[in-house]
Amino acid sequence: MWDGVLGPVRYLLSDLGGVVVRLDLTRPAAQMAARCRPRWRWTAAGIREAFLGDPALAEYERGRISRAEFLDHVRRRTAFAGTDEEFVEIWRGMFQLERAIVEAWRELVGMGVQLWYWSNTSEMHVPWVFDAFPEIAVHSGEVLSYRIGVTKPDPRFYRIGLELVGAAPEQCVFVDDDPDNCVAARECGLLAVWHREARATVAAVRRQLGLE
Repeated sequence: MWDGVLGPVRYLLSDLGGVVVRLDLTRPAAQMAARCRPRWRWTAAGIREAFLGDPALAEYERGRISRAEFLDHVRRRTAFAGTDEEFVEIWRGMFQLERAIVEAWRELVGMGVQLWYWSNTSEMHVPWVFDAFPEIAVHSGEVLSYRIGVTKPDPRFYRIGLELVGAAPEQCVFVDDDPDNCVAARECGLLAVWHREARATVAAVRRQLGLE
């Protein structure tokens, strides 16, 4: 039973895509297919294979190439024939709110937990995502790969992140849907919860915070 006083763990470091917002590639795949010449047989799996493991995307998320350079790469790789604005709309359309997580994080913030978003992302998605989903904008700050020049699971991401938060690793619980990112977090001294299902994740975070 929580007595109204937070324990030594009082910072929640949450990933964005895959935790707070789900990544649903079904619709973007169909939209990409419709705008490629010749038409590709895009599937959600094809989108994931073509982009999410693409070194150019990693460079974009590290802030090392511009949006224009990334879009040029997309056109060369996929024969995408739409406008830049169409691609941005498609790329942003993969997000859906993970309501159970959002409600839980909002409740924890109300109890005095400091919520920070730690994300591998690009300027195409953040800060736009906070306007698109204002429910998630209850955080104290952000550690974003494209701003700091490094992505998870590189240990430098966690070290820089802790400096920006101003907290010791043992004061923080980190949540991510990528197990490799969670392993790296633990190696840096953070408590880590691998997100697979909302109910289990929320329960694990509450335990780490001493609320259950």
